[in-house]
Amino acid sequence: WTDATWNPVTGCSKVSPGCANCYAEAYTERMAGQPGWIEEHRPWTPANAEHNVRLHPDRLDAPSRWRKSRMVFVNSMSDLFHERVPTDFIARVFAVMAAAERHTFQVLTKRPERMRDYLGGGDFIFDVLRAARDLGLESPWKDLDLFTHDVPALPNVWLGVSIENRRFAHRADLLRDTPAAVRFISAEPLLGPLISRTPCPGADGSCADDPEACMCVGEEPVIFGAEPWSLDLYAIDWLIVGGESG
Repeated sequence: WTDATWNPVTGCSKVSPGCANCYAEAYTERMAGQPGWIEEHRPWTPANAEHNVRLHPDRLDAPSRWRKSRMVFVNSMSDLFHERVPTDFIARVFAVMAAAERHTFQVLTKRPERMRDYLGGGDFIFDVLRAARDLGLESPWKDLDLFTHDVPALPNVWLGVSIENRRFAHRADLLRDTPAAVRFISAEPLLGPLISRTPCPGADGSCADDPEACMCVGEEPVIFGAEPWSLDLYAIDWLIVGGESG
């Protein structure tokens, strides 16, 4: 589902069950001690994030050197919205993506709260404009009056969230609240059901008193918004599904 990877950030820390057998962590462990890699591998726990999460500003210009258009998976070895990645660096990554219009960039996160809050906040647009200026890139949204118009999402940047089971289906709601031209979900590794709803029968075989507020998972009634929940694909453009390797 992608043509190339681009890693201006490497390293991460685990936040949910889909991280348990992280391929990026395993790859880093295999490469530890090799030239150009860290001398000592440490598990990708929150306590080790300061050591593991690294910014690579020298890689920011890579997309500009790719002449043929590509689908580019951003930070296959990290998470752009990791809490240790400063917002000014996120803005620089977005400025580069905006300038490289011939490519389509796929940004996937397990931290949709931070993505929504930053991309939907008032600072994001001006941070990206400032980053573009500092990097000597063409300014995005150059034809818009930023003070009188809603700023459209970058058309070549797709935003996605990882959802490995229905416990994390709420990430789709956060994605829907985030400005994006294309929204996608990676259900990979798929560790459990994403949809498991049937009408909850009442004593007479009918649905519950409020069928829109009560559904069933097996025999257990579930109130909307409670765990476990089911994945809603409204306003989601693309769904990737895959198993767990390793």
